[in-house]
Amino acid sequence: FLDLTRLLLRGLSLALRLEAKYFEQLAFNHPVSKVLLANYPTPDKDEASCGSHTDCGFLTLVCQDSTYASGLQVQRQDGSWLAVQSDRYTPVANLGDLAQRWTNDMYRSSRHRVLNLSAMPRRSVVFFNNLDEDAEVDCLQTCVSAERPAKYARTTCGEYVSAKLHEMRTHLAEAPKP
Repeated sequence: FLDLTRLLLRGLSLALRLEAKYFEQLAFNHPVSKVLLANYPTPDKDEASCGSHTDCGFLTLVCQDSTYASGLQVQRQDGSWLAVQSDRYTPVANLGDLAQRWTNDMYRSSRHRVLNLSAMPRRSVVFFNNLDEDAEVDCLQTCVSAERPAKYARTTCGEYVSAKLHEMRTHLAEAPKP
């Protein structure tokens, strides 16, 4: 997954008219990554297996165990949902909040959910890459102009991810118990 991440970082850099290794040199020296093995059973009627959210890191890669297990959906700009097809050999890449912040919204964090409507559980390997913990995240100069001023305050990858995870945990702890 790290080699694939490196290739994707190069493509994302080039698309922003930066040197190919820009993101790699800036924030991919000692990346903080996590692998999650996720099981999404068939939910009750009208219930999401994993609710709508964005990922707080830079890039997430997802592989599912089977071509038959469905469920991953990405939200389009018009608010509708697009079913994403994948299999164990073809990862799906989701950009996260850090990519959006760095690019001043030129790249958008992918809002997604899992809505498993199949009779089979969906099992996935999820690779979260939050890049280097101490890397500074500030709107790139190629993404800022008089018409498009910087929208986000400077932070680091570690500070931002830590704050978002704390916010999520607090929200879960305060949620009403069934």
